[in-house]
Amino acid sequence: MQRADAAPGPGHAVDLRTPARPFPDAATTAHDLPRLDVTWIDSQGRRAALELTEPAVIGRGRNCRLRDAGDATLSRRHAQLLVADGRWRVADCGSRNRTYLNGREIDEPQALAPGDTIAAGHCRVLVGPPGTVPFIEVSEPSGTEHTLKTLDISGERAGSAARVMIEAARSLASHEPAGRILDTLLELALRSTGAERGLVALHLGDGTLSPLAWKGPVAEGVPRPSRSVLARVLGEGKVLAIRDARFDSGASADASLVRMGVRSVLCAPLGAGRPAPGMLYLDRRGDAASFDDPHLQVVAALAGMMHVAHENQEARANERRLRSIQAELSAAAQIQELLLPARDQALPAGFQVAGWHDPCHAVGGDIYDFFQTDRGVGAMLADVSGKGLTAALLVARLHARWHAIAQLRLPCEQMLAQLNREICYRLPTNRFITLAAALADPLQDEIIFASAGHCPAVLLREREVELLEPTGPPLGLLEDCEYACEHRSFFPGESLVLFSDGVLDQGDEAGEPFGLERAVAAAREAAAGGADAIVSGLVHALEKHAGSAEQDDDTTIAVLARV
Repeated sequence: MQRADAAPGPGHAVDLRTPARPFPDAATTAHDLPRLDVTWIDSQGRRAALELTEPAVIGRGRNCRLRDAGDATLSRRHAQLLVADGRWRVADCGSRNRTYLNGREIDEPQALAPGDTIAAGHCRVLVGPPGTVPFIEVSEPSGTEHTLKTLDISGERAGSAARVMIEAARSLASHEPAGRILDTLLELALRSTGAERGLVALHLGDGTLSPLAWKGPVAEGVPRPSRSVLARVLGEGKVLAIRDARFDSGASADASLVRMGVRSVLCAPLGAGRPAPGMLYLDRRGDAASFDDPHLQVVAALAGMMHVAHENQEARANERRLRSIQAELSAAAQIQELLLPARDQALPAGFQVAGWHDPCHAVGGDIYDFFQTDRGVGAMLADVSGKGLTAALLVARLHARWHAIAQLRLPCEQMLAQLNREICYRLPTNRFITLAAALADPLQDEIIFASAGHCPAVLLREREVELLEPTGPPLGLLEDCEYACEHRSFFPGESLVLFSDGVLDQGDEAGEPFGLERAVAAAREAAAGGADAIVSGLVHALEKHAGSAEQDDDTTIAVLARV
C-alpha cells in the first residue's frame, strides 16, 4: 500500500506529491530551471540546506516544499519561489501575514539575489549557498566631505540630558532583563532630576498600582503617590511637576502630600493611552526641588523608554508561550500522523489503497483507515465536527474505538451501530462525527457500504459513476440508531472514493466551492491509473481550484480499488 500523505515531521522539507503550481503569469519550464541554493530556517530555528530545481511553495500545507506545520503565523500556501524571465523570484500567495524580502513587504514577485532574506511567518529563507552573506559597497571619499560638528560626551556631567539619554538608549538596546533595564532607567531619572525616591508602576484599572521598580529608603517601603497626582497624570496623559506642594494650587486640595512630607513631585505617564497604563513617579521631601522644563522632557522620554522595555518583556514572554504552543502542536501533529495507515501495510492480491490528509491547522479532525477482515479489504473515513486540538483529541478516541470494534469481527450492519453507542457516552453535547465505511468482498465481487451522515461516496466504474448516500445519522447524536448497509457490485478495475466535506467545500479566490461535480470529474479522469493516481488527481485539481485561497477545513481522501 502507498499513502500519499506521508511526510517527515513539521519544519522539514518534504517531497511534493503533486506538481507545484507556478504563480499566475510566471513563465516556468521544469526542464530548464536554474538551480537555487537556499537555507530554510523554521520557526524552531532548525536549518536545512536545499537545492531547488523546480518551483517551491512555502507554507503549512502538506504539499509545501518549505513547510512548517507548527507555525501558526504561516498560511497554508504562504509564498512561492518561482522562475520568471530566467530569474528566481519570490511571490506572496495572498497570505494573511504577508511575505517580506529583506525586511520589506512584497506585493509583486521580486527577483532574488545571493544574500537575500525572505521572511514568512516566523520562518526564514536565506538565498545562496550556506555561508552566503550580503555585501555592502563602501564609496570612495570624494574630497568634498565637511565635518559640521562633533559631540564628545565623555566630559559631560553624569546628570546632563545628553549623557542621560545616551545611557538610557544603551540600556534599552541591551539584552538585559526588563527588570534590570527599568532599574537603570529609574536610577537615571533620579540622577538627572535630583529626586530622592522613584517608582515605576502599572495602573491596574481599579485605582491600585502594581510596582515594576522602585528606589528609596528600604525601611519606608514602596513610595505611595497621592490619588490627585495619579488622577491628573494617568487621566490627562501629561507630565506633572509640583515644585513645592505647600504652595501648588493643584496639590493643595490633597493634604496627603503635605502629611507625608513630600515637597516636590515629578510624574510622567507610561505609554500614550487614556488612561495611561502606568506611570513614572519621582519625589523629594527634604526641600523643594528646582524642576524645570528640561527635567520634564527628560522624565517624559525616560517614561516612554520604560514603557517600551515593559512591552518588550511582554512581547518576549508571549513569543516564548507561542513557541511552546507551536512545539506542542508540532508534536501532536506527528502523533496524529501515526494514527494514519502504515505505508507498508500488506494487502491481498487484487487490491490497492491510497489516502491523503491535510489538516486545516497543525492538527485536525479528520481520520481515514484501511482494514482487513476474513471477507476482504475495507476503508473508513471520518470527520469530527470542529477543528483544532479538541477535534484532534476526539479523532484519537474514535481511532481507538474503531480498531477495537473492527477486531470484534462484527457483521457490517452492526459495526456503526456499536461504534455509535460507545461514542454517545464520550462526545461533548455540541459535537458529532460523520463516518463512511466500506468492505470489498472479492469472492462475491461486491462492496458493502454504510455511512453515518457523511458526504456522498463515489463508486467509479468503467462507464458510470454511482453516488452512495448516507444510510444513517451522524454518530453521537442519538444513542439507539440503526445503520443500513448498501450492497453494490465491485469488480476489478472499479474504485471507491471517500472524502471529507473539506474537499467539497474548499473555495477558490472568489469563494466558489470545489464541489462534488469537480471531484467526480477529477477522480474519473485519473481512475485508470489506480488508487494512487486517483488521489494525486484529486489533490492536484483541488489545489488548482483553490489557488491562493486559504484552506478553511481539514481535507482528507481515501481510495479503495480493485485491480
